Amino acid sequence: MLKIVLDPGHGKTTNRSPLDSSFAEGENNYLFALALKEALLEYEDTEVILTRKTVDEDPSLAARGEMAVNVGADVFLSLHTNASSNPSVYGVEGYYSVKTPVAYKLLAGLCNTVSE
Repeated sequence: MLKIVLDPGHGKTTNRSPLDSSFAEGENNYLFALALKEALLEYEDTEVILTRKTVDEDPSLAARGEMAVNVGADVFLSLHTNASSNPSVYGVEGYYSVKTPVAYKLLAGLCNTVSE
């Protein structure tokens, strides 16, 4: 069983877009996490856990990481959109633990797929 923890970054109203104040990264990350969870659950032997049970929750960054460790996650994805006021800024960024270099291959594939 592959256990994935999705972390919809930030809290509900946190990190508003400098171009559109109605867009809050925290709220949209939560909606994205719900959709991603449904897509991932289509794969057999996959369990998906969110670090926030509701859009209103806002656990600390440490609590989010601890949750992934405590449930024995194989993959921890912290979702962010990193809004910018510069329209020429675009792309995907990803980070992996140097303690698990095998994760680089997974991350590279994920980033390439998302950026296509």
